[in-house]
Amino acid sequence: MKTLLAAIAVGLAAAASSSYAWQHDSAPEAEIAWEAVGAFESPESAAIAHKHQAIFVSNVNGYEKNGLGFISMLALDGTIQDLQWLTGLNAPTGLTVDGDVLWAVDYDRLVKISITDQQVLEAYPAPDAEETPLLNDVAVGPNGGVFVTGSNSNSIYQLSENMLLLWIRDDEHFKYANGIWVGKDRVIVAAYHLMSVDRASKQIVPMGHQDVLFDLEGVKADADGSLYVSLIGSRPLYRLNAEGPPIPIFQTEPYLADFDVAGRKLVGPTGPNKITALKIH
Repeated sequence: MKTLLAAIAVGLAAAASSSYAWQHDSAPEAEIAWEAVGAFESPESAAIAHKHQAIFVSNVNGYEKNGLGFISMLALDGTIQDLQWLTGLNAPTGLTVDGDVLWAVDYDRLVKISITDQQVLEAYPAPDAEETPLLNDVAVGPNGGVFVTGSNSNSIYQLSENMLLLWIRDDEHFKYANGIWVGKDRVIVAAYHLMSVDRASKQIVPMGHQDVLFDLEGVKADADGSLYVSLIGSRPLYRLNAEGPPIPIFQTEPYLADFDVAGRKLVGPTGPNKITALKIH
């Protein structure tokens, strides 16, 4: 994966940009496996927990510190098992699972949640919480490093020594920083455009195709190293391989928010009251 993702970063940065409109008459490379419709409240992110046979979904429920945000738990087949599995949060957005821990971005803090005990273990406020950084997404690397995006602060934060600290800020490259994926050597950020950051040097490399991949939402990699990128609004979900242009694989309606990928399945919110699982071909 390391080699393929590095090739993607270099290849996309070097490639000439061109437009790739969605072709409705082309054979899709993904299809709907199931849809879960329920009393969700502005669901923003989904995280797959195979160990616990569950999918967790964040519900913003008013983008402010109101204590009304909650997390839902679904079965792997989309059955809603507990709509309000965890309550009392403040506009939770990004989620990721690491073993028995569910990490949740909660407006201006990162929250560590025990899946087994169904309770908050710790909360880590952003160092610039008073400036309303609007924390957005969270990802855990293969070495356990935890990283968080800040959409309003144009920043990436890292959990270090039990504190959430500023890792890097760049108003140009991390404009509206949204989705994030972390590998061994690099961090991929879905900001207004797609960016790759070297973890050692913190060098930022734009990943190209900016006429297609702009105003981004989520980003994840699969086990083969392909990247999947969702865009804000009713625009296609794209797959990026080591070579060639971004490939539109599914047209989402009305949108696809922050998603998760496990095997050939991709799961994410696709409406104000709907979660969708896609089977990727």
